[in-house]
Amino acid sequence: SCPVIATKVGSIPYYLENDKHALLIEPKSSKAISNAVIKLINDGNLRKELIKNGFALAKENTLEMQSKKLKSLIYDYIRR
Repeated sequence: SCPVIATKVGSIPYYLENDKHALLIEPKSSKAISNAVIKLINDGNLRKELIKNGFALAKENTLEMQSKKLKSLIYDYIRR
């Protein structure tokens, strides 16, 4: 149950929605990190929402769940 602060690099911004699943910040910015931490300390509702939504997203994207989705896609492709 920990809120996530992540940098906007690679595919992270396509996967995590800012202020829904995590706080997305610019890379290599100590000021952005400290601002994000302060924001989480001061905004309990946001902190709880990030924890709830981030946990739900993580539960949907386990290796087992992704394997089932991939297997389904492969079977659907073969059936065509």
